[in-house]
Amino acid sequence: MAKYIKNLGLYFIIAVILQVGVLYYVNNFYLSGFSSNNEDKSAVAVNNTNATSSKSNDKNDSSVSGKDEADTTIKFEVPEESTEIELSKENDKVAYIKDSVLQIAGKTENNTVDLQDLKLVKYQWLDEGNLVIAASKDNSTKVSFYKYNISTKEKELLASIQLKDKKSSIDSIISSPLKDLIFVKVALSNGGSELYKLNVRNEFEKIALRESKIQDVYLIPHEDKLIYNSSLSSNVYVTYLEQKLSLTQKGFTRILGVDKSENVYVGIVNDGNISKIYYGSISEKTSTWKQISLNNIEKTEDLIVVENSIYKLNSAENKLEDLNGTTSISFKGKFLKICNGKVLSMENGNVYIN
Repeated sequence: MAKYIKNLGLYFIIAVILQVGVLYYVNNFYLSGFSSNNEDKSAVAVNNTNATSSKSNDKNDSSVSGKDEADTTIKFEVPEESTEIELSKENDKVAYIKDSVLQIAGKTENNTVDLQDLKLVKYQWLDEGNLVIAASKDNSTKVSFYKYNISTKEKELLASIQLKDKKSSIDSIISSPLKDLIFVKVALSNGGSELYKLNVRNEFEKIALRESKIQDVYLIPHEDKLIYNSSLSSNVYVTYLEQKLSLTQKGFTRILGVDKSENVYVGIVNDGNISKIYYGSISEKTSTWKQISLNNIEKTEDLIVVENSIYKLNSAENKLEDLNGTTSISFKGKFLKICNGKVLSMENGNVYIN
C-alpha cells in the first residue's frame, strides 16, 4: 500500500512539472510573437493619428481624401467664351450659352437645345434632368416659360409673362432644390423690379414687394420664401412676411447668400465694400444673429456662401478661405460660381466641379 501511494505521488509531481514547463514555453516563446505584432500595430496607429492631424485642412486636398485628383474632380468640356454656366441638380451635367444657343455638356456627350423659331431669354435647371427655359419670338414682349426634358428633347409650356415694354427683361430665374418651385425676377425699363411665382395652376402670380428697386434676391428653400433688399435703402425683407429685418448696425446692405441650414448672410456696406457680416435664421430675432467683423473690407463678389459657412475668395492661391475657421476649398483655374454647394471653376476649356 505504501508503495502504491509513493508511485501515485511521483506521477503527480511529474504531471505538475510537465504542466508548468508547457505553460512557460507558451508564455515566453509562442505568444511573444503576437505581443510584438500588437505593439507594432499600436505604434502604427499612433503614427497614423499624428500624420492625420498634421495634414492640410483643405477639403479638396487629395492627401486628405487619399485619392488622386482624377478620382475626386469632375470636369466637363466647355468653350472658354461660354456664359451663364450652370450645374444640374444631380451634378452630372453642365449647361451653358454660346453664341446665343443653349448647350448641355455631359460626361460623355454634348447636346444643343433646339428652340426652333424661339429666341432664348433665360434658363435654369430643375430636377431629374429637366430645364426651365424662358423664350420669346423676335420683337415680342411676351416671354413663355417651358419645362424642357433633356432625354426626350420635348418642351412643355408652363406659363407666360407679358413684359410692360421692349426695354424690360427677364433678369433671373430662381428654382428650388427641393421641388419644382420657380420664381422669376423682372427688370423694368424704369429701373424697378418685379417678382413672380409660378403657382400650382401653372400661372405666374405677382409677389407684393416692399421696395421698387430690388438688388439681391435669394431663395430660402424650406420656407418657399425669397429674401431681398433694395439698392435705395438699408432694409432687408422676406416675401409674405410683414416685418422687415432690422440689423443692429445701420447702413446699406448686400445679401451674400443662404447656407444649407438656411441661415441668411447679410453684409454691411462701407465705401462700396463689406466691412461686417451678420448671419442667422429668419425665424430668430436679428439681435441674436452672429457677427463677423472683417479685418479688411472685402468686395461683395469675393464673399461666397458654401454649405454651412461663408468663405473669402483668394484668387491668387486658387482657393476659398473659411471666415469662420481654418478650412479652405481649393479649385482649378478661374473661380466661376457656387452651384448646389459645389465650386465651379474653369481652366483650359474645362469646367471643374470641385
